[in-house]
Amino acid sequence: MATNITPIWDTNFNTEPEDTESRKYGAQQIRNLKDRLRKRLQIDHEIVAADGLGGDGETDTGYHKKVTLLKSTNAAPEAGYTALAAEGTNLTYWPQGGSERIVVNTNEAQTISGKVFTSPDINAPDIDGGTIDGTTIAGSPISGSSGGFTTLSSSGAATLASIANTALTGGTLNSASIGATTPATGAFTSLAASALATLAGGLTTGTGSLKFKVGSAVSATQVNPTLAVTVAHGLTNDDGTVILGAMFNAAARDAAFTYVYTSGLAAIDGTNISFTITRAGPPGNAWITKYNYIIFYVA
Repeated sequence: MATNITPIWDTNFNTEPEDTESRKYGAQQIRNLKDRLRKRLQIDHEIVAADGLGGDGETDTGYHKKVTLLKSTNAAPEAGYTALAAEGTNLTYWPQGGSERIVVNTNEAQTISGKVFTSPDINAPDIDGGTIDGTTIAGSPISGSSGGFTTLSSSGAATLASIANTALTGGTLNSASIGATTPATGAFTSLAASALATLAGGLTTGTGSLKFKVGSAVSATQVNPTLAVTVAHGLTNDDGTVILGAMFNAAARDAAFTYVYTSGLAAIDGTNISFTITRAGPPGNAWITKYNYIIFYVA
């Protein structure tokens, strides 16, 4: 703030000099008036010769060097006028006919409400609360919220803790079209199903379509310790058909309903598949067995 300037410009100062004062003091009173005006004006204005700051006395004098506002507790202006005031710690102004505006420092927090930003350029924002398109924003992972976004993208590797009830109705997955009517191909390391899966179009390998034949039978009652089973597969193992393998499972029981369950790979030759089933129960007891087999081949 400026140094105290005396004499104070009050009612008594306004009435000096008195009309009865001798006219010989007139020149001094004019000089006193110029000095008192200069001291007050040079606080914010360029006076040049008087304040010793240099400059062009013809073009600079009278211009503001700065604007100093006294702090007040009620800086509101008269209606219809533009006003400036330092209210509290901020600069406050009122444009003519407008509402109050507050200018804050560059490092001060500012609350902005009821504003529309068109194509803003916001650098390095720190958003730790509120919502975006109805989705809650917080310092911890978003929980229990949903939002709609046109595009989600990542400049690097992204981790999704889980994806539930996701409907993929278009685009591609590992270069395979999703939701397309034309068959597409894709490469996958592993395919797994949590329940019975149906492949309406079959399953195709690199050399053809994967197919299978199944069969089952119940043996006659017997006392032999083992039962050798031979079944004609009816396939021609050539360039057009490749037999991949065969498996069997069986449940054998005797008269005392003692059960033995067995399974394994079946042997394959050019005509048949064959496998052996072990009997159930103590030696000499009669027993029967029901067996199933499946043959895998590519054709």
